[in-house]
Amino acid sequence: MVDLTNVPQHSIELKDLLNASEIRTYMRKHNIRQYCYAFVYKSVVMKFGIQFKWCPTTFGERAYRQAWHIPGWPNKPMSTSGDDMLDVIKHFYGIHKNDVILVIFDMTNYPRASSSNPDYEVKSLERQLIKHHIDSTGEPPAGNIKTEDHMDKKSIVIDDQFDNLFDPL
Repeated sequence: MVDLTNVPQHSIELKDLLNASEIRTYMRKHNIRQYCYAFVYKSVVMKFGIQFKWCPTTFGERAYRQAWHIPGWPNKPMSTSGDDMLDVIKHFYGIHKNDVILVIFDMTNYPRASSSNPDYEVKSLERQLIKHHIDSTGEPPAGNIKTEDHMDKKSIVIDDQFDNLFDPL
């Protein structure tokens, strides 16, 4: 279980942005590389998501592309990247970006148990947030229809365990 007290959280009110690309600027400024995020519409979680693969050009890429598909921006995306958000927003009649908050759980510096599987904790946090939502409301967010229960049965060898398997030379 991810300890949320060690995870910095950022909230971006989309009404304060002129363009969705400002999400990427914010992420770059705060050096947020690996993260879990939530889109929240009028206090209702629309979806949780993650980004764990990172290179210098991908700050905020996943969240920005999805946010851009929410109505209310001055221009429309020309790419289909992030258009899975269209399936989510149809559950929210009259949605406008000015009523949406993007919550970012910054996992960039969160301690990793396994160097061979550094995305494990980011994926775990997403599942943890979805489970908490289900426990609270009785259903997953509209954008998280796939269950990831199989991931809870996945084992991981943490570095400390691996190091203790072998005698020192």
